Amino acid sequence: MSDEQQQNATPYSAGVGTSRAMIRGRHKVFLSTLAETGVVTSAARAAGIDRSAVYRYRDAHPDFAEKWEHALETAADHLEAEAVRRGVDGWEEPVYQGGLRVGTIRKYSDNLLIRLLSAKRPEFRNQPVVQVTQGGDLAAIFKNLASRLPD
Repeated sequence: MSDEQQQNATPYSAGVGTSRAMIRGRHKVFLSTLAETGVVTSAARAAGIDRSAVYRYRDAHPDFAEKWEHALETAADHLEAEAVRRGVDGWEEPVYQGGLRVGTIRKYSDNLLIRLLSAKRPEFRNQPVVQVTQGGDLAAIFKNLASRLPD
């Protein structure tokens, strides 16, 4: 494909009769779905765009590529917010006894919080994992942990 053909190419197989408004509409659907999911295949499918063709279109159109990157950043922000929610707010999990639901228990993801802290705070990276068991001397454990932190 020549440079001129590539610049005029669209990521759609609709071909003749595809209006610019329709193309912009599909771009909008693709980019908004990409911002929600972070998954190119899902975004392309939602917009009715061939996955490989949309990559070619992105490579040929820097303005579209910039919007694509912005959509991926938005998706990453959504993922980070969900990780914080699961780590801080937790989620309710049902509790069953004798086959009957008797209540719920709130669960949290320490692992997500550790990963978020490691990403945001260098002093938390590559720290050894300490497991606390019931009956341990918490004061001694905290003193030990404090001694491992950088000044």
